[in-house]
Amino acid sequence: MKLQTDLLEKIKKTPRKNKTFLIGIDGFGGSGKSTLAKLLKEQLENVSIVEVDDFYLPSLGHADRKRILDQVILPLVREKSAKYQIFDWKKNRLTDWKTIQPGAVVIIDGISAMHQEFINYLDFRIWIECPQEVGFKRGVERDKVRDGVDTKEKWQNIWMPQEKEYVDSQNPAQYADYVINGV
Repeated sequence: MKLQTDLLEKIKKTPRKNKTFLIGIDGFGGSGKSTLAKLLKEQLENVSIVEVDDFYLPSLGHADRKRILDQVILPLVREKSAKYQIFDWKKNRLTDWKTIQPGAVVIIDGISAMHQEFINYLDFRIWIECPQEVGFKRGVERDKVRDGVDTKEKWQNIWMPQEKEYVDSQNPAQYADYVINGV
């Protein structure tokens, strides 16, 4: 994925709602959200990345959006530090704590980053357009390489149906300030 110059310009020209500039990057799993977040971090100053996957809750089978809102978004909007525990995929539990100080650029990277619970708090919203099947293949391979875990069954039976339901019910792409082709 190549970072488009006009995307950087649009982000830089967007006024902040608060001290912390919140960017949401959303799209199906495996679409390139984390790659884009890392590229933006290289090009913008004082950037923290919050991965929606760090909020995974096995009992839900998806990220705990309430925890994202309560521990990250609302504190930063109120100009307070965000403090949250990261889900460790290998240990299958919450482990290390992470703190983000207000005033930075904070990228929320993951499927449901533009959920209706978050949308009004975000300063800039990016949707990555990518067929779910393409993302599925990339995601399964990424999980094997990165985490040493075969997640194919979870992708097919849990995550892909949840992603499709989220996208069908909320149509996050319609709220995007910028749409990228992730193929």
